[in-house]
Amino acid sequence: MEWQGKSKGGFWGYRFFVFILRKFGISFTYFFIRIVAVYYLFFSFKSFKTSYFYFHNILKYKTIKSYRKIYLNYVLLGEVLVDKMASLLGFDNLFTYQFDGEAQLKEIVDGNKGGILIGAHIGNWEIASHHLNRFKGKVHLLMLDAEQKKIKQLLSNISVHYPDNVNIIVVKDDFSHIYEVSKALQDKEIVCIHGDRFLKDSKTERINFMGKIALFSTGPFILAAKFKVPICYFYGMKENRKHYHLFAFTSKVNTTKYSNNLPIEMLLEYTSNLESIINKYPKQWFNYFYFWEEETT
Repeated sequence: MEWQGKSKGGFWGYRFFVFILRKFGISFTYFFIRIVAVYYLFFSFKSFKTSYFYFHNILKYKTIKSYRKIYLNYVLLGEVLVDKMASLLGFDNLFTYQFDGEAQLKEIVDGNKGGILIGAHIGNWEIASHHLNRFKGKVHLLMLDAEQKKIKQLLSNISVHYPDNVNIIVVKDDFSHIYEVSKALQDKEIVCIHGDRFLKDSKTERINFMGKIALFSTGPFILAAKFKVPICYFYGMKENRKHYHLFAFTSKVNTTKYSNNLPIEMLLEYTSNLESIINKYPKQWFNYFYFWEEETT
């Protein structure tokens, strides 16, 4: 089943947590999140159902352990959203970072060759991407229209804006955003995309992912092959409340020599890479829709 293009969290929810963060600090905000997570555990039926399938059927956790992991998953989701807001508000001193692959990522972003950074809805990709403002290259973030409007409204209300080298490309149902993406790659700039989502009518491939068949978009990899630009897989994982581990993995697939199978090679490399990250940080994959084909049969 394709993703319906909806993400958790509304404008007023974000705004409320920004208020608590500013007034009472991040420790109290984290405490409040644990209370909110109880509500989601009992009343967010759709996300609970898909999360239970993930923890129980994919990761093979027993029932009680699956319930506990779902609750912790909700807590971590709230924490990374608060961390994102704290980062945008300039509270970077609250966190420490370890960065694996920074030199390779810098080479791609500042290399004046263009490139595609592919992440996923795992960990805190936003706080990781915030580090891109330390590089010189122009960076474009793909974002759904509803999400872009929500974030734009929030940033306006809290008097914050994205760094000057960051531009938002709004994802459109008619796929007209592909022209903006193509122009960015032609201009030797960087495009950031999540690889674990696709919208209706996207080109997809059936992949054996964590033991079951799932659909993945081939779009980012077709673009990389077409424009012969490098790919980097990029994640920001929360190790504890105040520390993040950032990962950048440069693709080993040669994009300079086109072949019909090239996009599939890159997709298989990406799904293998993502699978390894999920296995290392299973509670931080924030997937709340029917992902595997078997779930709908």
